[in-house]
Amino acid sequence: MLKPSDLENLKKNLEVKTFKKGQVIFPQGQIADGAYVVISGLVHIKKKHNLENFIEHLGDIGPGDSFGAWYALFESKLRPISAVAVVKTELVFIPNEVLIKKLQSCDPFIIYCFRKWIDLVRHEKVPSPKSNKIKGINDPKF
Repeated sequence: MLKPSDLENLKKNLEVKTFKKGQVIFPQGQIADGAYVVISGLVHIKKKHNLENFIEHLGDIGPGDSFGAWYALFESKLRPISAVAVVKTELVFIPNEVLIKKLQSCDPFIIYCFRKWIDLVRHEKVPSPKSNKIKGINDPKF
């Protein structure tokens, strides 16, 4: 999570967007144009499963957290999720061009590891950080 000083720096250098309570930030299936960092407020992340005909709540994103970088990380043109402002929410928008430039300056091995980890968590091959399935060092079965 970014510190308040980091958030202020982003606000100075990138576009800030404000969303009203209940306003859709982006719908699932939209062409991805960038990522967001939450300055204030709360964002509800959800995914519609057409075959099973239900909407899954994936989590809430708060100040200092980011979301929507899927395109740059996985080179996927469409957003796999929807994002909605739970309350009045202020976000910093980071265009794909900026994200891609930053990724290109990273060590390719680190990017590979990051993509692999996300893929494993997404397919539930390893427990997610929020899962209660993660065993701690003090766990006698560890």
